[in-house]
Amino acid sequence: MHYLILSILSSSCIILVFNRLDKYGIRTFHAIAVNYVFATLLGWVLIRWKNIPVHFSGNEFLPLAATIGILFVVMFYVIGLTARKSGVTVTAVASRLSVIIPICFSIVFYRETLGWIKIAGIALALPALVLASVKNRLPHMEKLVIFLPFILFLGTGLTDTLVKFTQQQYLTGNQPYVFSTLVFFTSLITTSLTIAVRFRSNRALFRTRTLVAGGLLGIFNFSSLFFFVQALNHAPFDSSVIFGMNHLGIILLTFLSGILLFRERITRLNLSGLILACLSITFLYYA
Repeated sequence: MHYLILSILSSSCIILVFNRLDKYGIRTFHAIAVNYVFATLLGWVLIRWKNIPVHFSGNEFLPLAATIGILFVVMFYVIGLTARKSGVTVTAVASRLSVIIPICFSIVFYRETLGWIKIAGIALALPALVLASVKNRLPHMEKLVIFLPFILFLGTGLTDTLVKFTQQQYLTGNQPYVFSTLVFFTSLITTSLTIAVRFRSNRALFRTRTLVAGGLLGIFNFSSLFFFVQALNHAPFDSSVIFGMNHLGIILLTFLSGILLFRERITRLNLSGLILACLSITFLYYA
């Protein structure tokens, strides 16, 4: 159970760190780049620690790992924008509700069972996202901010679907460790190339506050994945229960953190969306 708690804490901390970047004048993309340096190094240390052999030839998941690595960068950036512009609660709800996309994929392609309770969970997801995202007032130039949670929802869902497909088709034994490290390494290359092309001056990348924020993101990013895998391997529950508890825990923890730490304003509509999101996830995983 402690692995699950650590995974929930790590995932929630990612959103909380992103929310604070503007306050300390840290560029989101620079923090993301540093994050993948730390995440890749941690993955490599874990592989060496477990003495896992790394063979790149013959691994059919390499193209998928590269694609997912690029998507990770894009979605991490969207998570950062959403956390800063829409708040940590909306970010958690959008990213966690996206689970309905891989679930629908599994129903269509893997013929997983579809009961009325699961249908209810899928049906509740969209209104939950809409209600959680509603803002009373937005500056004229930031009207497009309302679309960020939906972009996050669709993009995270697509990424999770590709991860699920790769896991189902190709990953056995110790390959998940190699796969995860390759994904982080691809993300590192992507961010490095983007910074080299996009930013004329990269001095801000090496500022102490950027390195600290990026390092924290990298540690939390890797830890959320590592502890979640450990929770699946060691918990006395079915995997569906672990998934459900993980998503619900992240939503509730970020909600409480947003109110207590950042004084986020939550309207009745937002609270209704939060409740619907929790019901949706409960129905999806305990159906």
